[in-house]
Amino acid sequence: MGFGKSVAWLDDKGEKAVILANSYTYSTYQWISSFVHIYDIQSDEFSDSTQPVLIYSNSHQILFRWLVPELIRLVCSSHGHLAIFDDLGIPAIIYSTPSGTYPNTNSTYFTSNTVPCIRGTYRNYTGIELCIPCSNGTYAYSNSCSPCTLPDSFCPYGAVEEIAYSTFESIEQDQDYLESPENTVFDDIFMQNVFSFNAQSDHCVLVSPIAWVLLVIVLGIILVGGMFIHEVFFPGTHITRDGTK
Repeated sequence: MGFGKSVAWLDDKGEKAVILANSYTYSTYQWISSFVHIYDIQSDEFSDSTQPVLIYSNSHQILFRWLVPELIRLVCSSHGHLAIFDDLGIPAIIYSTPSGTYPNTNSTYFTSNTVPCIRGTYRNYTGIELCIPCSNGTYAYSNSCSPCTLPDSFCPYGAVEEIAYSTFESIEQDQDYLESPENTVFDDIFMQNVFSFNAQSDHCVLVSPIAWVLLVIVLGIILVGGMFIHEVFFPGTHITRDGTK
């Protein structure tokens, strides 16, 4: 439902058809958005399995800023220009551009502007379609795709120039794996770390069990030494003990 709400020929020869396709919600049939499909009738004919050569809007040709997503009318001129009307009656025009360019709809006006094809893409005819990437084994050159001729050429999909494989430098990342610990049993690892003292940082000292054991031993020695000195020099005086009682 909604496919073919508006239909027009993009040229006088009947080679390309423009069809308006609307999207609705499944349950309430609420109008969500619209897309413009362009079909090459001369090359692909038209059937249920025919794929459009362009769907507007797309990633490179966004919807005009002032248009609402719901479109209701398409009108084509004899020169291949396309006029679009939204649900509020606001118009926008996508101009047909010459080869090597495509119409950019990210415009502040009610019309598209002409911009060059993106590198690695081409279009060798006049129209409103996007430029297409060059296939594998070719590269974009002067509004067409030229075949790569070097014996070891590297020309992937959408190549911008011919490059030889020999120009690429092979980089090998050689990184040694960390050595495995000698002990893998948890009890052995625990006993090994309990009696180890690592003074590489303050944090290692604070979390080391042996450091706290040594601190307690030192405090105990100080306490016992203090009591011994007190008993030697003040044998009959026990102020702290008597006060505690």
